[in-house]
Amino acid sequence: MSGVEDPGYYILEEEEEEETNVKYEIKEASEKLENNEAEDNSDEDFKQAGDETEEPFADDTQIKIQWQSGFQRKYSVTHDLGRGRFSVVKRCQNLRHGQEVAAKFVRRGRQDQKETEAEFLLLRRLRHPSFTRSYALYTATPKFDILVMELVMGLPLLDWVFTREETTEAECAVLVVQVINALQYLHSCHVVHLDLKPENLLIDILRTSNNSDSCDIIKDEVQPAIRLVDLGSARHLMSPTQLANNTDVSSSASGDFFSKSDPNASDNDTSLLRVPSNQLPALFGTPEFMAPEMLGRNDVGVQADCWNVGVLIYVLVSGRSPFLGTSNEATCKNILSGDVRYPVEHFASVTQEACDLTRDLLVQKPTDRPNLQDILTHPWFNMNECESILPIQSLADFSFRRSKLASSMQEIPLTSAMPATSH
Repeated sequence: MSGVEDPGYYILEEEEEEETNVKYEIKEASEKLENNEAEDNSDEDFKQAGDETEEPFADDTQIKIQWQSGFQRKYSVTHDLGRGRFSVVKRCQNLRHGQEVAAKFVRRGRQDQKETEAEFLLLRRLRHPSFTRSYALYTATPKFDILVMELVMGLPLLDWVFTREETTEAECAVLVVQVINALQYLHSCHVVHLDLKPENLLIDILRTSNNSDSCDIIKDEVQPAIRLVDLGSARHLMSPTQLANNTDVSSSASGDFFSKSDPNASDNDTSLLRVPSNQLPALFGTPEFMAPEMLGRNDVGVQADCWNVGVLIYVLVSGRSPFLGTSNEATCKNILSGDVRYPVEHFASVTQEACDLTRDLLVQKPTDRPNLQDILTHPWFNMNECESILPIQSLADFSFRRSKLASSMQEIPLTSAMPATSH
């Protein structure tokens, strides 16, 4: 990971300039590809997606990585769906048969092509209704790669909350249960998400399911369905044996980055699995959802996702970020301090159960955090008569601030040597 030795952090490009450059280069890619003569084999994108086994977690050896060209001859781009640190996601339509997809335009200078291949493989392998399917990979220009995925007709979690007259903590808990179930599935596949935050959670309006190739509509319309998106930071978990032997599942640059773990390791005890520190994703953007072991660049396990769940619940019930400081460095120090506060002005109407659960999850030592199965037995998930309402205005302020930072390429400082400070 380039630049990690430097304890400082840098703004690589201003947000406004970045947005202009991305739009210009996508337009440039479109014009360039429209002049190419390429055979339209866009149907193959979806045929390939249907050729894989329907096992709960498909084998990489059954999936072929094939980079294609001529994206703009096969798809029309309609509008932006969202943007992140390395990419812009756009809604597109297949020109031959009209199927709509989501196309993730990835800036190659920001994310290595092998990492995009790894995300493609992971999405193709997963068989769970909370994760989207990947269809194809395209090369756009020397600067952009394109990952074509299933289109989710939905809203970001907080935007969905804003469309409702009110949302209770009990209704919020129903959504968090879905998030936890999705993470449990991911962990059972020996993969850890590492980037759980409100922007990466979508409410699927049509309740589509990728359990089958037809992407059926789920008939139960009572409960909203949640999708976990952007698995670009997800990493393969290694067994203690692999770690001890320094087995090389080296990085996303490896073709078998998401290959199965040590066959002798227990599939049921994912708490022992780890991502080696040299394989962790680069730290860019804002650190407020990151676990302390991520910031310290230590080996990381599934407990990091449990920490993320704790931050997510804290934000949803209070509209506040538990560790936000005046700078990235201050936020990192707050995370490492282990001091979680519940100011009365923001928690007066929050249930004690929510406070207790987040306090259990936001502990410094990873092994002291409850596992996901134990989390689901907490009383917060059984408050059917709860009347505590999510704070819409505070959440709106939180969402507005986060949207301004969505494209941030500010590198987060290394914090392994940072002293803990109160906040």
